[in-house]
Amino acid sequence: MIEMFQAFTEEIDDTEFAVSDVLKKLNLEGRLKKNTLGILHCYPDFIDSGVVKAVCARLPFDVIGFSSMSFSAPGIMTAIGLTISVLTSDDVYFTAGASPSVTEDMPRALSDVYKRVVISPIPVVSQKPAMLIAFAPFLPSAIGGDEFVACLDDLSNSCLLAGIPIFGAQPVSNQPDFSNTYTIYNGEASETSLCLAALYGDVNPIFACVSVLEENMLKPSATVTGSDKSVLLSVNGVSAEEYLVSVGLAQNDNFNSLVSMPFVAENEDGSKLTRTCLSGDGKGGVVLCGNIPVGSRLGFAAMGPADIVKSTGDKLREVMGIAAGKNLLIYSCAVRNWLLDMNSMAEHETAGDIIGDKAPYQLTYGGGEIFPQWLGDGKIVNRFQNDTMIICIL
Repeated sequence: MIEMFQAFTEEIDDTEFAVSDVLKKLNLEGRLKKNTLGILHCYPDFIDSGVVKAVCARLPFDVIGFSSMSFSAPGIMTAIGLTISVLTSDDVYFTAGASPSVTEDMPRALSDVYKRVVISPIPVVSQKPAMLIAFAPFLPSAIGGDEFVACLDDLSNSCLLAGIPIFGAQPVSNQPDFSNTYTIYNGEASETSLCLAALYGDVNPIFACVSVLEENMLKPSATVTGSDKSVLLSVNGVSAEEYLVSVGLAQNDNFNSLVSMPFVAENEDGSKLTRTCLSGDGKGGVVLCGNIPVGSRLGFAAMGPADIVKSTGDKLREVMGIAAGKNLLIYSCAVRNWLLDMNSMAEHETAGDIIGDKAPYQLTYGGGEIFPQWLGDGKIVNRFQNDTMIICIL
């Protein structure tokens, strides 16, 4: 059994007060069990001011996290703040670590942290992890989210640990150029490191995901006929740009409106990938925030603030049918937040109304979501998604 409790602070400049504020609200004395993990999310300014490092230095357990924007938990809702969730247990064992920079040799960097976090503890706990939590750096122009997920899966497969579900997200910031996105491990922030945690023992995580409502899908769908990782090259045999212009979704090389229109690709196995359009590539292709397979059926969705709130509410009500008293880790895509426009706290308000104090939870935003999907044959496929809200019930 895992117990989870949270604290937050909105103090950016006064480091001493921020640390005191967090520690007072956590009230750790007598609350920690044998094994503990902290999950920290914050507005990027809390990293720059030194608050994150100072808070983590005072905590007697490992902390992983990433920079984000707007946060909520029971009794907590803030647009600019720092939140920490403490997971503690007598019968669940936590390990955590951070990779070296992934920019030079990503497979080697991930192998390094995987060995320390996943492989080394196995002789002690005598079992494979029940799940992994991965916070991957946001590097869309260099390394896509799919590549991080595939590499972690390859590492599991090579160690005869296939089928470990991976749950997590990428950082996000308040900058339009996606700068100042950091992962965090024990107070150290990095733009190029992947943070990893493993959970062993008496824990059976349940996962839920909401993406595009069926009524928001635009018809007809098309076929992806060319792609290079996250660049959509051609659709129905013509360039991606030509296709999007022909169906009225774009005007020549102006793709600005497509940021708010999720691309939905259905794979041969029936699973779906949701993708955000970042820009054109200047060569007739379109850059997406994630890979898109050749041969997949491609559709588009139109979503507004009411659709976001409805999908969030519907899924949380469904989840609360099985999650009362359990712990909820919730990550929503930053694009969903942007689509809320002037009511940017609406998902937080919806979570507060539906979950309230019935279950410990945390909700924040990420730049991409890592989520395990169960296929019809019972196999787990770890996917990288956009435009989704993902939930882990612990």
